[in-house]
Amino acid sequence: MTYEEIVQCVRTAYENADAREIYEHIAIQVNVTGEGEGAFYIEVAGRAVCVEPYDYYDRDGLMTISSDTIVEIAKGEMTFEQALEKGLLRLEGNMDKFRKVAKLKPEVPHKKRAAKAENKKAEVKAEPKKAEPKAEVKAEFKKTEEKPEADAKPKVKAKPKTAL
Repeated sequence: MTYEEIVQCVRTAYENADAREIYEHIAIQVNVTGEGEGAFYIEVAGRAVCVEPYDYYDRDGLMTISSDTIVEIAKGEMTFEQALEKGLLRLEGNMDKFRKVAKLKPEVPHKKRAAKAENKKAEVKAEPKKAEPKAEVKAEFKKTEEKPEADAKPKVKAKPKTAL
């Protein structure tokens, strides 16, 4: 994965994370090693989570992690705690603030939702376009407008008035 894909993966996973229980500002810089190497930060502010592809100089903590591990965490296949226990994650800084960020759960799409989405895509491709029936309706409407006015009364032209 490229650096941009890794940041987007983490952003997508955490952009709707429930941070209502975190009332303080927290900023953790994430240094990614290996493929897609780079730095980005996870910030909790105003009880919302933000992930941006920049260094954060006034940070509360620094996390060093491989690209594979951060992607697994973002996909919900591993937690920050599990990565720390396995030695796949190195931390520096305020551990209390890191624990609060680690409690945030990534939004992982359900397999059923993904299957339904694919089924809908297949149905859409199989169905004819909806614009075609509208064209037929318009053609029928025009036919009804062009009916001769056989039942209509003939129009009588008024005679010009003459001056007396």
